[in-house]
Amino acid sequence: MQRIWHRALISTRWALSRVSARNWRKMFARCSRAVVDDPAAAQRLSSEFIQAFGTGNRSGDDWSRVSLSKVIASGRRREAGDDITVFKAMGMGVSDFALGIELYHRASARGMGQMIPQPQRNTPRLTR
Repeated sequence: MQRIWHRALISTRWALSRVSARNWRKMFARCSRAVVDDPAAAQRLSSEFIQAFGTGNRSGDDWSRVSLSKVIASGRRREAGDDITVFKAMGMGVSDFALGIELYHRASARGMGQMIPQPQRNTPRLTR
């Protein structure tokens, strides 16, 4: 697993693969907050959130704290000691794209983030 910076925001739409299951568990172990836009859908469809928070059918399964709308309504901000925040988008791709654009503009306006160079196409090296 590549190094994940302290206080990083991880935003994903993709499903957990068997190869990365261990990495997701490590990331959730460091996670100060994990939120989804649709907790009911995540309870049914998101294997990484089910692994981290249970199915919702057992006592102790606490899905109320992963609801993005409840986190926003609470007004709670990130604290200095918070580490990784994970956001899992379960909704429509176009709304996720719009949110990403807005977050990018806000971060850019504050001088936050790090530019990543555009990948360059290489000629394939075929071997036997």
